[in-house]
Amino acid sequence: MALLPGCDSEAAHAVGERLRQAVLGCAVAHAPGACHRLVTVSIGCASKWPHASLSSTRLTKLADQALYRAKENGRNRVESA
Repeated sequence: MALLPGCDSEAAHAVGERLRQAVLGCAVAHAPGACHRLVTVSIGCASKWPHASLSSTRLTKLADQALYRAKENGRNRVESA
């Protein structure tokens, strides 16, 4: 989990995309027999802006749901709540 104070959903998504590209750019090989040749990352983002009344529990749940959506949609991607 990363906390990005002051980031709206679009900015958080952009940070997630830069992280995703950085991990892929490291070209770390998976062990033989793995589903994919290289290690990748799936990221789920959620933002309190413009919904400042969201609790931290709800915000975490939204980000977790976005993460699972990223995995369901093929992995190695960023999804926003």
